[in-house]
Amino acid sequence: MWARVMEVVLACWLVLSQFIFRYDGEDVFLRTNDLACAAIVVACSFLSFWRPLRYAHLAILPVALWLLGYVFLQTQSAPPHMNYMVVGMLWMLFALVPNYASEPPQAWLRYVKNMPEKS
Repeated sequence: MWARVMEVVLACWLVLSQFIFRYDGEDVFLRTNDLACAAIVVACSFLSFWRPLRYAHLAILPVALWLLGYVFLQTQSAPPHMNYMVVGMLWMLFALVPNYASEPPQAWLRYVKNMPEKS
């Protein structure tokens, strides 16, 4: 579940970065884009903690692709380009990590449980 926590941390970073990098006050699209992407990522990350929706974190991939696509399709240079690129790539990386990646495989646990005791 550490990957889900990192996705939420990156979402918080995306929201706060508009104040750190000081976007233009009239650029409402970038602010709305940051808030919408962060809200989707936080929702998908938290939904993946619920067992029936354990694959909801994969819905973060389109959001990450949107950020990367926005960077490559934009003709003018805007402040958040490198930020979008790094956050998008990290979200793609973390979205592919399974929820229980730090736990051993079930087959290994069953094998260890059924091992005879050494005397």
